[in-house]
Amino acid sequence: MEMTKLFSKPLLFFLLVLCLIVIGFHFYQLRHRLVYRLAVVPDHSLVEVNLGGKRYKLEVVNQPTSITRGLSGRRLSQVRGDGMIFVLPKKQIAHFWMKDMAFPLDFYWLLDQQIVAKTKNVSPPRSRQPLKTLPVIKSPRPVNLVVEMPVTK
Repeated sequence: MEMTKLFSKPLLFFLLVLCLIVIGFHFYQLRHRLVYRLAVVPDHSLVEVNLGGKRYKLEVVNQPTSITRGLSGRRLSQVRGDGMIFVLPKKQIAHFWMKDMAFPLDFYWLLDQQIVAKTKNVSPPRSRQPLKTLPVIKSPRPVNLVVEMPVTK
């Protein structure tokens, strides 16, 4: 009986330390995930992001109105950096359209920092094209980040 008491406290201490290490590692990983970091930077900040082994300067949009607007209404010369990265509020099938766009875009669909698909060379709408005829560009699976880059850059 006394042997059990002797080993129970060190074992309990060991389990407690092990739990704290696992919890700490989980929060460390969470804090270093790209989507978490981008969600807390000020909307329209310019950040450097590594995608597919290349570094890009991207304008972050993480507020609902900015996400809705995206790059629409801008001329190519008004695009900051290499493009825009959208931080979505949750993993979802993302829907985009080219309303008020003046130049073609490449879309990169990301889950965390991994590119899961690309939609290349999406054309802007024709002049005076009715809104109801604009195509909707969708991610092929749930994503939490979307990158738009002008085709000509």
